[in-house]
Amino acid sequence: MLRAPESFPGDMAGAASAPRPPRTGRARPRQLLNLPPPRVADPHDPLRSDLRPTTARFAIIASRWNARITDALVTGARQSLAGNGIGEDAIDVIRVPGAWEIPIAANRLGQSGRHAAIIALGCVIRGDTRHYEHVADLCAEG
Repeated sequence: MLRAPESFPGDMAGAASAPRPPRTGRARPRQLLNLPPPRVADPHDPLRSDLRPTTARFAIIASRWNARITDALVTGARQSLAGNGIGEDAIDVIRVPGAWEIPIAANRLGQSGRHAAIIALGCVIRGDTRHYEHVADLCAEG
C-alpha cells in the first residue's frame, strides 16, 4: 500500500500558493481595459468628437448556404451596428447563394461607393472532399 510522505523536502514545503478567489460577475470591456468614457461631440474640436457615423450606410453580405450559421452571424452584425448607434434603416443586407459569391458582391458594392463599410459573412464547413479548401481559398483571395 502506498502512503503519502509525512513531510516534503525543504524546497517543496509551502510551495503551493493559495487558490485564486472565484470571479464574481463579468467585467465590462470598457472597465476591463480601463478606458475613459466615450467622447461627447464637440464641433470645435475634432479630437473630442463622437466618431460614430450618423449618415453612413452599411452593407452586410451573407451567404444563403449554411443559413443556420449565417443567419446568426447576420443577427450578431446587426446587433453590433445597433450597439454603435447605427439604425436598421442604414443597414442593407444582401444575400448571395454561397461563400464563393461574397467577394464578387463585395467588389460590386465597394465600387458603388454607397456604403461606409461592407461586412462579409459566410460559412464553409470542411467535409470529406477538397471543396472546403477551394472555396475558402477563392474567398480569401477575393
